[in-house]
Amino acid sequence: NLSQTMTGVLLQLDTAREVLEADDATGGKLNSASSKAALSRAPHPGLPYIDRAIALARDGIVQTRHLLQALRSKTGQIAPVNLVQALQRDLPRLTVGTHIQVSVEQHGSMRPMLAKQELVLFRVAQEAVTNALRHSGGKSIRVGLDWQEHGISLSVCDDGCGFDVASKQGPGSSAGMGLAGMQQRVAALAGTLTIESGPGRGTCIRATLPLN
Repeated sequence: NLSQTMTGVLLQLDTAREVLEADDATGGKLNSASSKAALSRAPHPGLPYIDRAIALARDGIVQTRHLLQALRSKTGQIAPVNLVQALQRDLPRLTVGTHIQVSVEQHGSMRPMLAKQELVLFRVAQEAVTNALRHSGGKSIRVGLDWQEHGISLSVCDDGCGFDVASKQGPGSSAGMGLAGMQQRVAALAGTLTIESGPGRGTCIRATLPLN
């Protein structure tokens, strides 16, 4: 959660910087008292991005506190995530005000899931979206949930630069470590994870879990 939130902070601050730089380049310097007065009455257009970054940082603090509480808990129980609502709430807010669009869709009839299954799919979605925001350079990220008769499939696809899957899964690759972590989470619940990508072809990560 903290990694995902900080990525959102960086995106918002980068956008704010671009807005401020564009304002300076198009006459941000004031040449008259009247224009100074007008500017003093109108908030700078970059401020909403800063406000969103602050809100994301506060969310990161709250999430860290929740994590510490969970680590101190002796029950070892996993609280339900409510997967659909969590994805629709948490993922799109990372890119508000930027050129990147994140959409969350679901297909089929929703079925009951174990809390640990919801949590694994939520973590995989977070990791995949965070990787796309950091590395893909794309303009859209599509997150899909496909409810099937005997399982559920989560897909995270972007229209970015793509990569050579084999090279990123080798030892010593930070991206490979992230992909390996997702694979381990899914495999622990008897699921499968596939990665489809290539230079210039975007990336699609799909995790499938069986449902009893």
